[in-house]
Amino acid sequence: MKDGTHKILLLLVILTIIGEIASIVLWIVNPALGIEPNARFSLSVDYIFAVTNAAVMIFLNSIAFYGIFKRLNWGHIFFISI
Repeated sequence: MKDGTHKILLLLVILTIIGEIASIVLWIVNPALGIEPNARFSLSVDYIFAVTNAAVMIFLNSIAFYGIFKRLNWGHIFFISI
């Protein structure tokens, strides 16, 4: 992989991780709707599931970041697949 595309891909992974952290903060700090105790923005999504999903994506993106940073062959493919 060329150096320029390598840096762009690393930047994309970092932005994805920052976005997932921001989504966790957003889900946790917003008050629950009055109808259900766990529903935040939408009645169809339980915030615990949303926070868990974001935490799993942070973990997976961290693995992809490691693979891309170390220039391993599977790093960019793993990032695209997740």
